[in-house]
Amino acid sequence: MPNPNKGHLKTNLKRKENAERDPVGVAQDRCVRGERVADLLAGAATELGSVLAQAQADRIRVCAGNANHWVAEDLHRADTGECFNGNGTLYACGSRLCQSCVAKISSRSRRELRLAVAATKLFVGENWEFITLTMPTPVGLGLLETRAVLDRSWQLFRRRDWWLSRVRGHAKSEEFTFGRVGYHWHYHLLAASRYLNFQELRAEWTDCLRLAWLGAGLLLKCETDDGLAMVKVKRVKGRVLDEAVLEVCKYLTKSESWGAIPAADLVAVAEIPRWPRMFELAGCLREARAAAAAGAPAETEIAVESLILDTTEISDGAERETSGCDPPSVGKTSRRETWRDVALNSTRENWLIWLAGVVERTQAARRSALQAKYPAASFRDLTGQEW
Repeated sequence: MPNPNKGHLKTNLKRKENAERDPVGVAQDRCVRGERVADLLAGAATELGSVLAQAQADRIRVCAGNANHWVAEDLHRADTGECFNGNGTLYACGSRLCQSCVAKISSRSRRELRLAVAATKLFVGENWEFITLTMPTPVGLGLLETRAVLDRSWQLFRRRDWWLSRVRGHAKSEEFTFGRVGYHWHYHLLAASRYLNFQELRAEWTDCLRLAWLGAGLLLKCETDDGLAMVKVKRVKGRVLDEAVLEVCKYLTKSESWGAIPAADLVAVAEIPRWPRMFELAGCLREARAAAAAGAPAETEIAVESLILDTTEISDGAERETSGCDPPSVGKTSRRETWRDVALNSTRENWLIWLAGVVERTQAARRSALQAKYPAASFRDLTGQEW
């Protein structure tokens, strides 16, 4: 198989530039797509009798509403003073099904990754490599089950001596598409790396896939001439490096995918109590991000996590943590009531009243915060209401 190092890397720069020029059009598009997903989820929730999925659909619908989306002129950047137009939401549901919240999560990830890349000094012999790791589609597995197999493959791969001896740090995200026979999950990585032999990379990744599939009771079969999984590697720099950043930090899937997947999988996604990590920084990129965040102004909204991460161990297949969502915390005597608690323990009428109150308070606080941060800007929502 030929080495696709010179393959094409899809560019999202033009889309980003168009968004900056037309914030109203972007906001309107997110409203339409968000309403569509809310309708799909509400239908699936009714079909399967899921109270939590119905409540999640309510939250997404509020988030996608015209009154919740704002656009503004004469915003300014704190570091340069440059004025720009922008858009956003007042209330954020935080769901990975919500088109507005996914866009915000992607934007935050881009900000973190760009800071980390800028703060990382490559050693002699290192380059930035854009890597795609794919997995054959397991027939008959649901969305989350397929992801669990891929996640286990990654757990094995990232602790391999082959990987750790060559890659000093990386950023990783995941993406899926839905096809005729099932889900195609794959990873995108941007790595500070020494030379990666293409065939060795394929062999190491395929071996980890094989072990993960065996653990799930599956037999791995790669439809390639040599029986190895498909991967892609491209050396990036300059403008192409920023294209790679955009590719790593984009959406989990296209919004159209949610309309194609089975209702049971859509409900399963909506009911997840806490999403597993979709984007991660490791090694030197994680350290660079933490260092940059320590000296960054508050408005950059960079989340600083603990530097304790078990990516430096060499296990080559040793059993560690299992895939999936974070386990519920134990040992706490009390906790705040969540929207899930209210949805499960209230009538639908009381749930909607409670949600409306939360949204109203959140929107009012957000308006005040935006006006204080950008006193010279003019704001309005998509209904035309100025504030």
